[in-house]
Amino acid sequence: MLQLDESVLPLKAAEVPAFAKRSLASFWEKVEQQLGSEEFLQVKQKMTPKFSDALDRAVFFSQYLQKTLLYRPLLLSKLISLPPLDQSMSLEDFTKVFDKAFRSSTEREFQQKLRQIRQLYQSRFILQHYTSALSMESLMGELSDFAEAAILVAAQWHHGQLVERFGQPYDFQKREKQSLIVLGMGKLGGRELNLSSDIDLVFLFDRAGETEGETSEENQVFFTALAQSVIKTLNQITSDGFVFRVDMRLRPFGQSGLLVCSSDAFSRYLQDQGRDWERYAYIKARVLGQNAKTKDIYDLLTPFVYRRYTDFSVLDSLREMKQLIKKEVNRQGKVQDVKLGAGGIREIEFIVQALQLIYGGKYLICQGQKLKDVLDQLARLDFIATDVANQLYSAYVFLRQVEHSIQAFKDEQTHQMPINELEQKCIALSLGFDDFEALQDVLGEYQGFVREQFDHLLREDNPTDSLEVEPFLASRSNVANVTEYMRLLDWDAESEQKVIQFLNSKKVQQLKATEWLRLKRSLQLILPRFNDENLRGSLLSPMIRLMDAICQRSMYLVLFYENPQTIDRLFLVAAASPWV
Repeated sequence: MLQLDESVLPLKAAEVPAFAKRSLASFWEKVEQQLGSEEFLQVKQKMTPKFSDALDRAVFFSQYLQKTLLYRPLLLSKLISLPPLDQSMSLEDFTKVFDKAFRSSTEREFQQKLRQIRQLYQSRFILQHYTSALSMESLMGELSDFAEAAILVAAQWHHGQLVERFGQPYDFQKREKQSLIVLGMGKLGGRELNLSSDIDLVFLFDRAGETEGETSEENQVFFTALAQSVIKTLNQITSDGFVFRVDMRLRPFGQSGLLVCSSDAFSRYLQDQGRDWERYAYIKARVLGQNAKTKDIYDLLTPFVYRRYTDFSVLDSLREMKQLIKKEVNRQGKVQDVKLGAGGIREIEFIVQALQLIYGGKYLICQGQKLKDVLDQLARLDFIATDVANQLYSAYVFLRQVEHSIQAFKDEQTHQMPINELEQKCIALSLGFDDFEALQDVLGEYQGFVREQFDHLLREDNPTDSLEVEPFLASRSNVANVTEYMRLLDWDAESEQKVIQFLNSKKVQQLKATEWLRLKRSLQLILPRFNDENLRGSLLSPMIRLMDAICQRSMYLVLFYENPQTIDRLFLVAAASPWV
């Protein structure tokens, strides 16, 4: 393979084409020896000058491509026969490509064909990246369609193998055949995969039942075996490499949960166990392929992810996620990480998905998996300034370009800038910069802008921090601090007793920790408004009755402290109408 040396360091971006041709001469000689002179000549004759230049550029920058072509030189003629680099391929195109692998007779042959197809098209994707033949959006879509086709053909092939052993799975009423439902999560769901991405999956099937074969098995057993086979086919590293790294941690109950579950079990999990961070994760969930149950799955997911009202209750959870992101950056030293570092890809995704969670239930056009589409709609509704949305997407595209250059070098799933000076230089040159410092300057500007927007999103100051007295440090079973607070402000004994009775009531004592915290924060804003004796006499009792009615529906309490002006409006209306 081509070995980088010190001669690369003084190189300018404009000098790369000529330098690459000279440097690659010995590499192409080795490929010719492997392929044979006659066949190599035929391949060279089929190349257009434009393709030849593109190939030199990609091979020069990618050790993965060098290694692949050196050890599988026959790939070269196949690469030339593919559609032009600036012509995007679709899911249908890739399905036809994988159809050849589907006709394999053995699992070993099937796995080998999938991996060889992956090597061929990974080489094409790398060529497309280094030559900017496609827009970033188109390339990410092509990568995602390729992954989807690979997943679906693996599921279809193994389904057939298991049916031969156990028979076709049906529901208990024998009315409907059952099939595997695959949810693509994260970047796969948004059709935004990168060059060396893992794929996040969730496996489901519709209904419990059993197979119809002589050796009958429950559907749970059948689909678990199917899911295991799909993961192995995609994930296992053989002498031909792998197809995709598979991550199953987003399934119900995570790594401790079942590998695949029925729609009913999935529905119960979302209703009873689903947490706010899972709502965030399932924003990008997408059913892969054509499935009769697609609408049913979305009917389960949509009300879980999105609330029809403006959802203030999720704000605390989003703040916690935001703080975790910041802590991880600081703890793990992700300074040179274009995804996980400050101002990186993850922070752009967080900004967009956080706004989706807040507004997506009320404004349906904010629902969707693709970052660019959602950003456009958020800007259209003025939830984010248009110039900010445009700049965020420009930063996103640039960061993804840098990420692709990092990953194309060795086909490794990394987002970290190299520390080796020669590799840094190559990353810079591949992106059109004369040196690494110039790349860092532009990258720093984008990351600085993203971090500024990230910091600005979801204020983190506690609206009650300005209060001189914090009356609720005590637990729910001890209201001495509240009593002391009211006596300091010279409240009358009757008013004190009303508040204390409410805090000692059975309903308040039964509040969950989160609900109690929300009640605390609301009362810290409400009680100081009753320092006026006349207001206490007229409105304290009605307000306590209101708090008693809503304290176990704590979303309303969140509304108070997230929007303190709501309390002012409530007091005005209550003063005008005792009925309220």
